[in-house]
Amino acid sequence: MPTPTNEAFWLNETYDPTNPLVGLQTIDGGIDGEVVFTSGYYAPGDGGGGEFYWALGNTDTVDNGITFAGNTSAGRWKRVYSGPINVRWFGAKGDTVTDDTVNLQNALDYAVGSLYFPDGTYKITGTGDACLTMTKNVNLLADKSRTTRIVGVGCGSNTSLIKVAITDNGGAGDVRELQIRNLEFLNSGGGKHAIEIAGTMANIQFLMFGCNVHAGTHVDGRAVYCTNMSFGGFENNTFSPGISLVGPGSADGLRVEKNTFLGAAMALILDIEEGSYSHSIEKNVFTNRDGAIHVINGSQVKIRNNQIEHALSNGGVNSGLHECHIWIEGRSYTSEAITIEDNNFGGGSNLKVLMYIDKAKKTFISRNYLIAPGLQSDPAAFDVVFTENSSYNYFEQSNIIVGTQANPRPAKPFPAVIQDSGVGNFGVVQPSSTLNLQNTWTGGDYVKLSDGFVTFLSALNGGNTAPGLIGTFPTGFLPADFSTVIISTSGGPASLALTPAGTFSAASPLPANADVAWYTRFLCENLG
Repeated sequence: MPTPTNEAFWLNETYDPTNPLVGLQTIDGGIDGEVVFTSGYYAPGDGGGGEFYWALGNTDTVDNGITFAGNTSAGRWKRVYSGPINVRWFGAKGDTVTDDTVNLQNALDYAVGSLYFPDGTYKITGTGDACLTMTKNVNLLADKSRTTRIVGVGCGSNTSLIKVAITDNGGAGDVRELQIRNLEFLNSGGGKHAIEIAGTMANIQFLMFGCNVHAGTHVDGRAVYCTNMSFGGFENNTFSPGISLVGPGSADGLRVEKNTFLGAAMALILDIEEGSYSHSIEKNVFTNRDGAIHVINGSQVKIRNNQIEHALSNGGVNSGLHECHIWIEGRSYTSEAITIEDNNFGGGSNLKVLMYIDKAKKTFISRNYLIAPGLQSDPAAFDVVFTENSSYNYFEQSNIIVGTQANPRPAKPFPAVIQDSGVGNFGVVQPSSTLNLQNTWTGGDYVKLSDGFVTFLSALNGGNTAPGLIGTFPTGFLPADFSTVIISTSGGPASLALTPAGTFSAASPLPANADVAWYTRFLCENLG
């Protein structure tokens, strides 16, 4: 900026005190570098005023925030500032009633680094893709989300409040460290997503913190709908109904931590590129009607220390496809190494399943507290469902199942009600009907523990006493090698012969009506 050569003066003292920047645009500077001050934009004290200098001969585009026209085309008035751009400098009022759409868009178009929103309710409107579009890597900052709101009024049914669509980042190959902090986004009628993060450039190390975000009325509307993100974080926010982190381009290191989810639709949807890892969903509160977490595609997702409820106040009966809290789908590829641990599950008569595990392998379910009174008396309901596409998943004995109603659960240590159509799953009681028992043998429910050993939970009994075939274990429970194990029977010690093909036979004569004790165990050949 040129050095002023004459004394600065307060413009509103001389020209228009009720509309300071109108006065600015009615004069030219006397000389290059002349400085004037305005006390506001529309009125003194409204936050839009500041210090300006006259740039003689300047022809920069007028944006009515940083650059203003004078009385003639001889130059421009340029704002003097440091730090974040303030939306009030561009004439946004934040008074609830004034439409601030154009002013906010001008601020977004100019801003570099960060854009600051003082306390207020900023009304925006629109019927296209979005009311506001952000095409540059600019942080959106406020002090408190409960007092700084961006509110869409009468938006189109497919219109987002704000769309982040960055296609050029000053020559950089991606967008890094974009932040949105302490803002509330609200649709007062119509609208689809509150925030849509799209564009062709990868968003890396994105952070949304301390925001309160509500989708519009569109049936598919999301608080945040995001593609093409890696190492992004969502912390200490409130979302209604939830967020979607989906492909193409959504990859490693996504974090969703310490948020509260409200509303009817599924709270959190992940659809992550194959080969990406290390995602964290921790310390959140989920109360959504149609479920908490849906992993469409994803591996190495850690779901830990969450409170997962099903609030009747959010619309009653779960209308999701599987009526569950957590759904691991594996739609395009098998999801692997999902961890579900240390969560507290609440339930009611308005859902059928706590965890639905579909095309997944090595899902580890441990140390959860399962409180599901509505499931206990419903014969069609389950704590966990493993589908025929699932294999070698773990349901640990460390899970605690709590209930107050009478129910058909078996006694501890395996009280969970699980539907298992998969292969080789750990910690799930397998019925004797899967053993292909021969020679009049009956009984023999069994389980594969997390250490890889298979053990009987109920006695085999009533079979032929001569050496010979007893039965055959199915795929996923085959013995590791040829072996002979000493067993205890009601008539004394005996031995069983095991083969890698799964057959097990009496290796020595058994006493009449011998019961093979439940603690007979052997190492399984395939741990997945």
